[in-house]
Amino acid sequence: IANLLLPRATGRSRETGIRLSLGATTARLVGQHLVESLLLALAGGVSSVLAAYWISAVLARAVFGRTGDLPPVFALDWRVWIFSAALSIGCALAFGLAPALRAVSAGWRNGIVTNQRVSTSVAMTGMRPLVAAQLALSFAVIFAAVLLGRTLSYFVRIDPGFNPDRLITAAIDPDTSGFSRDQIPALVDRLIAEVDAVPGVVSTSVTTCALMTNCTYSSGFTIEGTNRGGIQLNNNWVSRKYFSTVGIPLLSGRDFTDRDTAQSPRVAIVSESVARRYFPNTSPLGKRLGYEELDTEIVGVVRDVRLTLHSEPNAMIYFPTRQPPNFTASPHGVAVRVGGDAAVAMPAIRSAIQRAAPSLLIDGVTPMSAAVQRDVARERLVAYLAASFAFVALLLACIGLYGVLSYTVTRRTQEIGVRMALGARPTDLTRMVIGDGSRMV
Repeated sequence: IANLLLPRATGRSRETGIRLSLGATTARLVGQHLVESLLLALAGGVSSVLAAYWISAVLARAVFGRTGDLPPVFALDWRVWIFSAALSIGCALAFGLAPALRAVSAGWRNGIVTNQRVSTSVAMTGMRPLVAAQLALSFAVIFAAVLLGRTLSYFVRIDPGFNPDRLITAAIDPDTSGFSRDQIPALVDRLIAEVDAVPGVVSTSVTTCALMTNCTYSSGFTIEGTNRGGIQLNNNWVSRKYFSTVGIPLLSGRDFTDRDTAQSPRVAIVSESVARRYFPNTSPLGKRLGYEELDTEIVGVVRDVRLTLHSEPNAMIYFPTRQPPNFTASPHGVAVRVGGDAAVAMPAIRSAIQRAAPSLLIDGVTPMSAAVQRDVARERLVAYLAASFAFVALLLACIGLYGVLSYTVTRRTQEIGVRMALGARPTDLTRMVIGDGSRMV
């Protein structure tokens, strides 16, 4: 804005000189230029808020995939209007004052008394440094946007430890729904049977802590081969076929089966980080662990998973849901692997859960791929914003550079004509203009 107003104010020096000679005060002339700047800035501010209604929807779809449940950051309320108005007025005063003072100064020096045109060097004073500073700042924003884009690309390539494709999760709440501890095993059986009967469902399982929810239950364990007890590790209760359903690879041993009941010996499956940390030189299969006694046999090792993409791989001990202590925490997640499109199967899965337990509260049925994308929504939002800011900053810097060069060429038209008349080639003149711009860049 300042670079647009500086040559305009300089070009009006004769008009300003006439006004001064007719009795206009400096304050009134400065006020006139500031009002023009204020109108320009307010027009831009109002346009920006109106454009924000459209841009926010586009940005939300790019980040979240839909606009149904946007975070409060996308809300446009009275605070946004007040901030935009204050910013517009501040820009008008900050970037309109220098051109206004330049116009009055040029009017005094080059008014009707001298009747001289302002030289190009005088008119360009202050314009080149502004363009150079704007280019420098725009490249800093571009550099930050590139770094944030690389961060986002790393995030989306992080392996969560399971396969989110064609995986659906349903959040349930048996405790709030009034199910007692004794009713939980029958509820689990009905849920699995009803959901498995849905066409296209490959397998179904339940879990106390669902994936990508940052849910954790930590307990103190005694592990065979260690000299101390009370080792704090996260634990989870899962039904049979849980690991194959969610796509967690079984590295060694076996999965939980229907034979793992309250009457059978207690068993557990550990993640690879537990096996690596507490059984570094031997297989953990057949080793024992427990809360207070070594009463649970390790029958399998599975791959580590991440609670979120922002966390490290999680050391976990899994227990079957049918073995005591039965459901120290009730199951809060139903995992369903489907053979087709997860979005198409979600309504049928919700209906199956409602048929199995009409009074069961269902907090949501979502594709796991959407949950993974939602986990990086903050990074995606910042990356998109930074890329947008970088594009706008570079565009404005290019416009400013073009404006200065265009103004320079316009002011030097007579000089260019003389140079051509004296034998200068068009390539020489082009090189002169490009060299002027290159020095600013």
